[in-house]
Amino acid sequence: MIQDIPLPEYYLESVDIDVSPQIGESVIGVVGTNLELKNPALESDPAGFHCDGTLLLQLFEKGQAPWEVDNFDESSKFGTAETEFVIYIPSTDSPLDDHVDKWIDGGEYSELDADFKTHLESGILQYIIDPIGTLLETSYSGIVPRVTFTPPSEDEFEAD
Repeated sequence: MIQDIPLPEYYLESVDIDVSPQIGESVIGVVGTNLELKNPALESDPAGFHCDGTLLLQLFEKGQAPWEVDNFDESSKFGTAETEFVIYIPSTDSPLDDHVDKWIDGGEYSELDADFKTHLESGILQYIIDPIGTLLETSYSGIVPRVTFTPPSEDEFEAD
């Protein structure tokens, strides 16, 4: 995260939650994520950079996720939560402008500065994932507040 710079604004466009809870039972789970962000575009209404994103959360019982078993059984999946959202960076006079310009000028999201990606993703965690976790908390525990999409840099590993 970039210190002393406020997060952009996050606006949900749609949320589709498809889960299969058992009343009176809370599943301990693990989450698979797929985040896609399109390159931001400068828009006039409202003025600023708009970046469309989708986030798919795949919810599995702990020990039953595809990466945890040899023969994955689709019926062991607890469900999915899929969102579409817009990240809005107001005006063209934002402290994030340099990062956004690099993104527009030729970058894939995966190639951007790790601090900038972590900054954006902390907002996705706070404004998109956390509310979904709150909605599901009585039936599914596994959407954790420390999830990250961008792996830490080698410098952060050495600091730990």
